[in-house]
Amino acid sequence: MLSFPPSPQVRIFVCRTPVDMRKSFDGLSGAVIDVVDQDPQSGHLFLFFNKRRSMMKALVWEASGYWVLSKRLEGGRFQVFDSAEAVWPTGATGQAMLAGARRRGISSQMKRKRRTHSAEFKARVAMEALKGIKPVHQIAAENEIHPVQVSQWKKELAERVGEIFERKNARSDEAVDDKRRIAALERKLGQVIIERDWLSERSKELGID
Repeated sequence: MLSFPPSPQVRIFVCRTPVDMRKSFDGLSGAVIDVVDQDPQSGHLFLFFNKRRSMMKALVWEASGYWVLSKRLEGGRFQVFDSAEAVWPTGATGQAMLAGARRRGISSQMKRKRRTHSAEFKARVAMEALKGIKPVHQIAAENEIHPVQVSQWKKELAERVGEIFERKNARSDEAVDDKRRIAALERKLGQVIIERDWLSERSKELGID
């Protein structure tokens, strides 16, 4: 039966090369052979990360078949192999192994550093979500972020756009009101001018200067 953290007899290999997190049993076992240069059915634990190190998958062979464990961080990134001890040349195989306290405390090694996203990144993701061409989960996977973040940024952008249109409409309404007030004043001014001219003519007729 699989236990976690694994027993001392189980070695933990960390793949330093980013791996597509869409890979599952066959893809990850193939990566163990091609990238880590190990036997995927050895019973040892193999860890894989995406490019941003916001997602991790673990592959291990147990008596009846493979286990695939996955973890996605809502913020921050994994730092497991930052302190992993390289026991084989990493240039060719792109692998390292956790040993000693590192392997016994693997859970504590998965420290998180708060990720920050630029306003441009958020706007681009939110705009893509607003277009509705791709589903939220696909946009999240492509940008290696949580779907909740995509939905939140989409909502914020939609609200901002709504506020802009409301202000624009309000300004348009104010402009219409201003035009109406100006037109009313012009009519009154024209009426005053007509009345003034009429009074001037009557005064002349009556001999009143």
